[in-house]
Formats: sequence, C-alpha cells, structure tokens
Amino acid sequence: MDLVRATHTLHKPIRAKTRAFDHHVETQGPPAQKPPSIPAGLDRTDWMCAALFSLAVAIACLLIARAMPSFLFQSMDFWFEADTLREISNMTRVHDDHYRTSVHPLFSLLTFVPVYLIKHGLSVSPLRAVLLVGSLVGGLWGGTLYVLFRLLGCRKPDAIVLTLLGLVSASALFWLPVPTSYSWGSLSIMLALVLLLYTERRPIGASVYVVASALTLSFTVTNWMAGLLVSLARWPWKQAVQLSINALCLVVILWGVQKVIFPSAAFFIGQREEASFMNHPQAGGITNVASSIVFHSLVAPTVRFLKDDAYAQANADAFRLSERLTFQFSTPGSGGPLGLVAVILWSGLLLNGLWRLVTLDHHLRFRLVLGSMLAFEVLLHMLYGEETFVYSLNFMPLLLAVAACGALAPGRRIVTGVAAVLVVCVALNNWQQFQAATHTATQFTPQRELMTAMMEKDPERPWPRSVGHVPLAVPGSPEGGTAYHEPGGDFSPQLPSFGVSLWLCDATGAPVVVSQTVPIHEITQEFAPSAHPTIPAITTKTPYYQATWTRLDASRWELRFKNETNHVPVIVLRSVGPAGGPVTALNQEEGKVTVNHRWAVTATPAPDRIAMGDENTAGWMTEQSAVTSWSGEAGWGYARLQFPRSTTKPGEEIRLVLSDLRPPVEIEGYYKQAPKRARLALPDPRLQASMNAQITHLMMSLVDDETRPGDPAVFYRAWHRQGAYITAALARAGEPRVSRVLSQFLAMHDFAGGSGPEADAPGLTIWALTESADYIGDKVHDEWLWPHILRKARRIEEMLTAKTPLVEPYTIPAPHDFKHLRQTRTAVLAQPAREGLIVGRVGEEWPSLYVNAVSYRGLVAAAEFAERLGKRQQAARWRTQAQGLLESWQRQSTHDSMQGSASPVSLRALADPSSRRHQLKQLLTTYRPTADHTTSAGQLSQAHQALRQGKPEAVWTVLHRLWGEQASPGLYTWEAALSSKDEVADGWQYARGWHNELAVTPDYETAALLLLLQQDMLAYLDEQAAEPTVVIGAGITAGWLSQPMAVSNLALPGGSITWQWDGHAMRVTVRGPERAVRLGTAFPPGTSLIVTHKPAIH
Repeated sequence: MDLVRATHTLHKPIRAKTRAFDHHVETQGPPAQKPPSIPAGLDRTDWMCAALFSLAVAIACLLIARAMPSFLFQSMDFWFEADTLREISNMTRVHDDHYRTSVHPLFSLLTFVPVYLIKHGLSVSPLRAVLLVGSLVGGLWGGTLYVLFRLLGCRKPDAIVLTLLGLVSASALFWLPVPTSYSWGSLSIMLALVLLLYTERRPIGASVYVVASALTLSFTVTNWMAGLLVSLARWPWKQAVQLSINALCLVVILWGVQKVIFPSAAFFIGQREEASFMNHPQAGGITNVASSIVFHSLVAPTVRFLKDDAYAQANADAFRLSERLTFQFSTPGSGGPLGLVAVILWSGLLLNGLWRLVTLDHHLRFRLVLGSMLAFEVLLHMLYGEETFVYSLNFMPLLLAVAACGALAPGRRIVTGVAAVLVVCVALNNWQQFQAATHTATQFTPQRELMTAMMEKDPERPWPRSVGHVPLAVPGSPEGGTAYHEPGGDFSPQLPSFGVSLWLCDATGAPVVVSQTVPIHEITQEFAPSAHPTIPAITTKTPYYQATWTRLDASRWELRFKNETNHVPVIVLRSVGPAGGPVTALNQEEGKVTVNHRWAVTATPAPDRIAMGDENTAGWMTEQSAVTSWSGEAGWGYARLQFPRSTTKPGEEIRLVLSDLRPPVEIEGYYKQAPKRARLALPDPRLQASMNAQITHLMMSLVDDETRPGDPAVFYRAWHRQGAYITAALARAGEPRVSRVLSQFLAMHDFAGGSGPEADAPGLTIWALTESADYIGDKVHDEWLWPHILRKARRIEEMLTAKTPLVEPYTIPAPHDFKHLRQTRTAVLAQPAREGLIVGRVGEEWPSLYVNAVSYRGLVAAAEFAERLGKRQQAARWRTQAQGLLESWQRQSTHDSMQGSASPVSLRALADPSSRRHQLKQLLTTYRPTADHTTSAGQLSQAHQALRQGKPEAVWTVLHRLWGEQASPGLYTWEAALSSKDEVADGWQYARGWHNELAVTPDYETAALLLLLQQDMLAYLDEQAAEPTVVIGAGITAGWLSQPMAVSNLALPGGSITWQWDGHAMRVTVRGPERAVRLGTAFPPGTSLIVTHKPAIH
C-alpha cells in the first residue's frame, strides 16, 4: 500500500471524523476543551525540565554502567536473564548472528547505525560506543517520562516527583544502564502514549501515527500493541487498520534494508521459536509473575540465584553460567524494612490510581489505551517468559501512569506526598539491592579484571610482564592443558593455575632482583635439549641468575635455579604469573608445599624458611610467618620459599620440582615422536635456531587434531588461512603423520575461523592439502582426499559463477569455558561474480587480487592433483576454469576496474604495473588479504616474493628486522595485533596473567610463513620452470660463498635433499624422483654442480 498517498487521503476527513468519534466516546465535549486543571500545553520550563532530566539520566546511566563489572556485558542470562552479550554484539557487528530480529524486527538496524557513528566519530571502542548510545536512550527515557506526566495533566511538582519515582524504580536502575532492547522498546511505548496525549490538544497528520506505530513494532513485536491501540483510539477503525498496515509495510521495507546489511537477520512473521517460553516452569506460576509485574518492577526484593536451565541446553548462545540472578521467587519487600514500607506505599498509590483510572471524567481515550495496554502486558507475561523482571521496563511506565491518575483528582497533595516519601524509600532500597546484585556479579568477575584493578591500586607490586610468553604443551593436548613461560623465567604449569617467580633478596628479606622486572635487554633465552620428546627446555640467563625449566614427564616440571650474586635466592608461589589463577589454599609439610590441593612443590636443598599468607596484607614481601596452612576465598595467597645462605654462593643450584597430583591426559600416538628436522651448518647459526624454534612452536600449538592461529587461550578454534600455512609448513618439516592428521580437519571443514565463511578458504585449503599430500606420498590418503578436493573446487566454481549473494552457515564455540559449545551463524561468502572474477569476502574486506589469486592457485593445484590420480577430465575442466579466471584478471588489470569498493587492496600492492597482468601466477605465500606490509606476516610475504625474484639480500633484510623484534628474545616468537572484529573467545580473562588485550603472542601464522620462507631459502621445487627444478641456496648471499656450508635432510616432495658447499663446488644428493637442479642467484655462473640421485628412504 502506498504510504505517502494514504497519508494525504486520510488527512482531509480527519477533523470531521474525529469530531464524530469524539462525540461518540466522550460526553464532555470536543477534545479541544479540557478541564481547567489540565495545562494547555508544555511551556519553556517543561522543556527545560525534560532536558535536565535527560542530561542527568544519561550521565547517571553512563557512570553506573562504567562502574558495573565488565563481566556483565560479556554474559548471557546472568543479569536477570538479559541477553547482554548477544545484544551488544548485534549492535556492533554486521556479521553477527542477528536471528533475534524474529522478535525484535529492526533492533539491529536502528541500534547499529548510531553505535557505528559514535564509534567512528569519537574513535572509541565498540563497547564504549554501545554504552554511550544506551545512556542517550536512558536520558530520552527520563525526559519522555516527565513529558508524559505533564501532558497527562500533572502539575510540575507532581510530574517531577513522579518522574523521580520512575527513575529510581528497580526497572530503571537495573535496566537503563545495561544495553538491552527493552530500554528502546519502553521508550517507543512512551512515545506512542505521548503522541496520543499530545493530539488531544493539536491534531497531527496520519504519517506521524504510522511512524509511531512502526517504532513500537520495530523493537519488540508485542510492543506493537501500543501502536495499534493508539491508532485505534484516535482514528475510525477502518482508517486505523489502514494506518497499521502502512506501519507494518514500513517495517517490512526497513527489514529488507536490514537484511541486506545483516544477512543473518530473521524475519519476524511466522516464527514459532518463542513457543518454548510459553508457560515456562522457571516463571513460577501466576503469583510470582503478578508480584514481579506489580511490585518488583518498582521495589527490588532480595536478589537470589536460580539454576539457569539454558546452561544445560546452551546450543544457541555464547556465554552462560550455571546460575543467574533472579527476582522471580523473591517476596515483595524482602529487601529490607525500607522495601517493605515502599511496597505498602506503592500498593496504596497504585490502588488509588486504578480507582481514578476508572472514575476520571477526562482523558477517556488515554485511559482506555492505558488500561488495555496494561491488561495486555499482564496477560502476555502470565503466559510467556521466565524472568518477568527482564520485561519490566515495558510496563513500568504504564504502572506509573496509572499512579499518576491519582494526582489528577481530589487528594492530589496526599498522592504527591506519598510519592515523595516513596521516592526516598525506593531509592535507598533499590540502590542497596543493586549494589548487592553487582557485588554478587563481582564474584564471577573474570580474574584478569580483578588483577588489573589491583595493579592500578598497587602498581609497585611485581606483576606479570604480559610480554612474550611462550605456551608449552604436548602437541595435541586439549585446551587448558598448556603451561606458560615468560621472559625472566616466570612459569605457570597450566591455564589458570598459579605463578612461580624468582627473587634475589638482601639480608632483610627485601627483594633486590625480581624475575618479573628484570629489563628485557638483560635477558637471553634459548631452547635447550630435554628428556621430553616434544617439549624442549627453556634456559634463561641474566646477569643475576640462570634458570632452566624442563618438563620431566606427564605430571612434573623441573626448575634449575642458579644464583650468580651474593643475594639470598627466594622462589615465590603466587596467584599471579604467566597464567596464574586464584590461590585459595596453601599447605606445607616437611618442606613440601601444596597449592590448591592439586600442585605439590618440593625443592633441593630444602628451604630454611617458608612464609605463607595473603599478598594484599602490608609487608607481605618480607613477612616471616610460621603458619603451616593458609586459605582465603579471594585467592591472593602466596608462599615464599627462602633458601639457606649457603646457596648464596655464585654457581650454587636450586632444584625445584612441581608435580601435578591429577592423572595426566592421554595424548594421541601420532604426536609423540618429534619430527625429523633438517640440519644446517651455515655462517649464521640463527637460521637453524629459528627454523627449529618455528617447528617447536607450531607443534606445541596443536590442539587435538586442529591448528590455532595464535595463543590457544585466545583462539579456541582453527582458522583456515593460518591452518593452511601451518599444515604446509609442518609437511615440509618432515613429519607426514602430523600433516595427515591436520589435513583431515582442513579437508572435512570448508570454512573455519573468526569471521565465518571466507572466500579464500577453498583455494588456500586445496593448496595446503595437495602440498601436504606431495610430502605424505600415500595413495590411500590421496584417494581419501579426492572427494574433499572436488567439493572445495566446486566452491570456487560457485563463486566464479554466482549470480546472487552466497550465504553460508558456520559455527562458533562458546567462550565461557574450555569446552566447544557451539552456535550456528550465517555470513556472506561472496557477492555475484563480476566480469569473470570472484567478489569474495575476507573478514570485513573484499580484496579482489587476493581472493582471485588464491582461487586461481587452488584450481591449478586441484588440476595437478586430479592428473596425479588419473582424473584427466576433471583436471582439464579445472585448468580451463583457472585459465578463464586468469584471462578475466588480465582484461581487468589493464584499466584497474576492480579497484572500487570491492577491492580495498590496491592492484599495485604486490607488483609493479608491468607485471600486474601476471599477478595470479605468483607463489601463494606472497599474497595477503590486505596490504599489511608493517606486520610480521606481511613482511614475510614480501620476503618470499623477493626470494623468488632472486633477491636474497632483501630476504635477509626482513629476517634481521624480524629477529630484532622478537616478542620473546631468543625463542623466536612474534606478537600480532588482536582485532576487535575477530570472533575470539578470550580465555585470558579467567587467568591472572596475560593482560594485554590488544595483542596475541605467539602468532603462529608468522611462525608458519617464516618456516616456509627459511625452507625455501635452502632449497625449493620450482614448478613454474619448463620442468620441475630444485633451486639450491636461493637465500644464500654472495658474502657467504667463501665459507663452507652444508644442509642435510631437507624435505622435498617425495623425498629429501642434502647439499654441501666447500667454497668452490656444490655437491647435491637428491633422494626421490629425479629432478633438474640449479643454484641460487648468489652463485656465480659456471659454478661446479655435482648431483647424485638416490631412491627415497621410506
């Protein structure tokens, strides 16, 4: 129906029809005539009062929200069943799961826009932008409430008192500072009521009613009742129906716009999922619901805990705890004497208002709408919902309007006086209960937040570095079973557990040297040989001490601590550390200390003093307590082990063994043996150390049968781009069994990662899978892999021929613990293809070069794999498609037509203009989704391109730069920025350790790209040559040629290679298929090259 035309046609007969309708429903005369006690309109003072209320409430909401535990904004259901995490995510993320638009039709669209503008306009975090917008809505709520009372006919003092009563109500205090849809919905209801009262004085055109009705529908479908009733009250029923249809059409049109922006948005008509909330057992019955509606919405009762039934069936939401806060089963007024007085006064005020609602001689339309709306809300929540209080903002203004009717009749002063007393009682009671609720929530506050708050309070205390920590784990161990080591020698055996720190103290016991504060430039580290097959030892050297951590077996770690000074060595067990956690119980017996009844610590020689206590007490760093046990719920326990003065002699060693009293986790056999590693004898030993370190880090990063893009405590799932690089890099490292296991995950999952389905995934995984298959060399594996290659190649074909947007589902894990509770979401994979090229999404960008390049390389790799299996017809098909993609790119690259919005990466980013036509043929590791030349991964991609172009000096420039920027010096790790756009489940919030929320380390994508680069520097197979050719020493510079060099056991597809350079001649032994061999560009023409071919060793 034409919305604009309907507005004009309805506007012409409005006055006559309104007069007839008014005469029929009201006997007091035309609507323009008002009782003398009712003001004719709002004056300047009213608008000033409304503005002051709005400003004061907005500021109060922002201050209260900032004081609330941040945990509440990351939780689902805990705060009286509020979906806080989901709604904040919907307000800030386009690619979030917007499935709740089935109930809140335009919530995502109408809230995302202001949040986006404030986030970018003020350069604030997404959460801060949400809180600012929520505070503004809260302010509008307060100002609108005052305007409602004034238009109703309340005098200014009465309206002020009643507005204050609404603002100190439990509904306002508990919900206005918290970002939810209910504050928006409540505001839309009040605006509809304000419109009804305003038009009793001055008629308004139909379009305003359409907008008001649409607004009530936009935030919650049931709130539309307010829009429908207001339209019906002011218009003849046929025209009211037409207005309502127009409002529905407007919402449907806007929902279509929303669907384009938020592809996962669900339609709000025909949804049946809400039936599961009908007659819910956790609602407690009619009595509990009625108490919540009538009393709890104004007067907060005692806060209680309720088992959250959604926790056990958490298949749709992300962050749940087993219990949640509730008012549902609390007795009215149970918060204390003030609460009981408030309930009694409120009962009287409400009963008087109900009587006046029936007997008043004016505002008949408003009273009918108010009564009908209130009856609808009561009936609705008698049947629907669990925690009635979560909906209280919807009916709180209605109850206040009923009470305000008492101020329009004789006895006004009594009503206002009672309301004023009620304001004081309600404010004091509700603030007490609000503090109790937030204090209760503090018990669930993530440990990182508790630690950082203490760091601000006591900055002089030694705290974790939050720099360069290294995860230490048996490859394939489950999430949560990882130890962490920080520069300086600090150690935690698990996440979360506790921290071990190393001190050197003076004669008074005061620490002189603390491992957490030794400057980074004074620390050297290295991996050292270990008895454990997969976890190396870490040796730390400083001018003051030397420390080596070694894993002895599945349940024991060993520290060897050597003092190099005359100070007294002290080992401190604390709740903070690389991956610390609450220390709530400590015991000592005969020199053995147990922590939290799980970890046992013994030392040789035995400490001569062991002090225990709470490190929040004054003097804890030097206190000499004699207690043998300690406990504390706050978890700030410490045990300080001071050793005999005989160990102060330089070179004396202390041996400490840390034992896990729980049985070890069984690990799959295919990860038990260390991979065979290439051995290097080169002028720069850092190349060997770096290669070994990358293999070690990548192996220890494996969780079950999955890779991780970075620290497993941050990334709870595999990401395909990083997983492809890691799988290929480890395949070249010479361990086919690991590659086989990792290939299974890549093959069976088409998409994985924090941004859902991304257009680079099919091409990248085909490349990684076929590359790994070359090293695995197993025909059975190839046959198993074939259907997965076929399916992934078809994904590329679909994107190449897409005529409509491709939307794919994906799953994400729950971040509330270390378990994979998952929820399903959807996201756009690709837009319709354009001129033969894929328009694919990677994160929130649409990088044309990158997506088409990896897709081209994926088709070529699939064709080569098909030829190897004898699938010649399919191979020809994929080669034809790859050639077509290449030709389309060459046509477009001439005039850069793809540099529009679909191509945020410049076509010149990776090559000069003369070579742009051939960009798709470059090595896959030279492509990046964005031009990130400042990141470690971006620099390595550039170095890889320089290597293939015969520029080893440029490669070494990158290597030297990266080696000088290590996050953990000597252990060859790097950190990466953690984007707020990434869908990660931050496990560090549950530990007292890593507190840098802007970075993640190690970055395993950097490790994989570096390992691939270093392997290619020594030898790589050039398949772009006329015949496959092994290139020897592409990364060797001319300055090394005067020195002997050797590389042995470097893996190649189907075999390995060993080479020796004596300063004059190159001797090469190739095991496996016979291949041509050539030397890198640093070797002068005519260099003697002696090649021996031998069969591969299986």
